Amino acid sequence: MTTRRKLVLLAFAFMFAGNLILSHSYERPPARKTLSVPLAEDADSTSPQQVHISMVGPDKMRVSWITEDDVTPTVKYGTSSGNYESSATGTTSSYTYLMYKSGKIHDVVIGPLNPDTTYYYVCGADSTQEFSFKTTPSQLPIKFAVVGMHHLPLHYRHGQVYIDTLVQ
Repeated sequence: MTTRRKLVLLAFAFMFAGNLILSHSYERPPARKTLSVPLAEDADSTSPQQVHISMVGPDKMRVSWITEDDVTPTVKYGTSSGNYESSATGTTSSYTYLMYKSGKIHDVVIGPLNPDTTYYYVCGADSTQEFSFKTTPSQLPIKFAVVGMHHLPLHYRHGQVYIDTLVQ
């Protein structure tokens, strides 16, 4: 047997032996206790569930929520608790996937909003459950720009001038 063949066989032997030593069976841990978050005692099929917000530009906020039944997709909002001087109406959608049918998904954009201000709001025309959020300050402490100029050589100075112009 040649030296090369001995080395190849030895390598396979180490690989095989390593797999035997390092491999082990995986045992799935037992299932955890089911976490259930019940609706409030006074909740009904039109009560907002899974309420969440997201920024839409510098002065607007998107409010989304789900209900079991149809409701008017309206958000009433204001700057003091219980006093909703503004309102906006949006859209409602739902979907099915195989045998699953979603609830009614409501989506409303509110604004324009003032910076650095706490807003209170309710989801749906008849809802009493109040939520709140605070808008961002008008000036954030940082400014940045992301520029990709991969087609230029590293020594090309015009790219740096362009980036400096963007940052100003």
